[in-house]
Amino acid sequence: MDFDLIIVGAGPAGLSTAYHAAIENLNVLLLEEHESIGEPVHCGECLSNIALQKFNFSPPESAISTKVSGIDLISENHHSLLPEKGVVLNKNNFEQWLADKAASKGVEIKTKSKVDNVTKEGGVWSVKSGVNNYKGKVLVDATGVSSFITKKILNQNFETVVGIQYKLGNVEVNEKIDFYVIPSLAPHGYLWVIPKSDGANVGLTTNQNTKAKIYLDLFLKKIGLSEKPKLKTFGGLIPASGPKKTFSNSFIAVGDAAGFTSPLFEGGTHLSLKSGQLAAKAIKQAADKNDFSEASLSAYESEWKKEFPDYSSILKGKEKFYSLQDKEADEIISIMPEKISGGSSEKLLSALKLLTKPGLAKKGALEIFKAFSYSQARFYGW
Repeated sequence: MDFDLIIVGAGPAGLSTAYHAAIENLNVLLLEEHESIGEPVHCGECLSNIALQKFNFSPPESAISTKVSGIDLISENHHSLLPEKGVVLNKNNFEQWLADKAASKGVEIKTKSKVDNVTKEGGVWSVKSGVNNYKGKVLVDATGVSSFITKKILNQNFETVVGIQYKLGNVEVNEKIDFYVIPSLAPHGYLWVIPKSDGANVGLTTNQNTKAKIYLDLFLKKIGLSEKPKLKTFGGLIPASGPKKTFSNSFIAVGDAAGFTSPLFEGGTHLSLKSGQLAAKAIKQAADKNDFSEASLSAYESEWKKEFPDYSSILKGKEKFYSLQDKEADEIISIMPEKISGGSSEKLLSALKLLTKPGLAKKGALEIFKAFSYSQARFYGW
């Protein structure tokens, strides 16, 4: 036996699993198909201070592009503020820093190691990567929503949306992240302007994959950024239907491969880091008993179900919100509290406003408000 666990994929979920498993004195191999950890970057790069504090992480200055004071939720004529502090990362540097932390605890990391196949015989996983064949007791899939591994082992797929963004240069930005809700420009999704020290990430999510770039260009024109230099274009598929089964005999899925993204705005880094920590804990408990059966590893799913919000109820609010037209979405934002995390008096005022708009109540306004409340960092929203 070569390793206690073999992790495939060195994004935040895989790196977190590796780091926390190594702390538990488990023998860990981490395989990454790309040459450099953290590249290419796929996401908007936001992470709350709550997330950093939860893991006692203090990334170096090179990993942080800028600090932000909150998230401004913007419709055509109104806005509502989530006043939570956080950072916009240089995600590649952040993930490299996590890799260095994992390596310092003894994790063996191999880049340029695309996994071609995984098989199990006699309770031992064989993981084939090129001419190499590694053996381990537990396999962890951290390769994202398009993973062949989870599909093969758990026989499941996820509904997805596409995220696409430009890195723009020469953009004047404020200290907040701007999330725009304009259904006609991002069907079944939303748009954003995320400040960076050298420009901004401007993008959207939508279920209209083939039209995503068209919508994004229209958005740039609408907010007056169409003439700004486009330094790069990047993005990818995002799981949007919530987690299903996340474990089997000697197997655990983490991060996007498990379907963990914030139900409304599809943020995934905070959830990925926590799912990796919970996976490492469950594997350590199984190792102590020398029992890697499905029943033993079910502790992982029990723990994340206690820790993370109930996806099914939030997804109901998400579906109702994304079914609205521009005017209806604008009305919803108009009666939301001035601060999403506001106190009982602000929530009462919103409820009274809703009484004057029975049409919105029929459209599912209460479910929508609940979904927005779970976008806060303490609920793993970002």
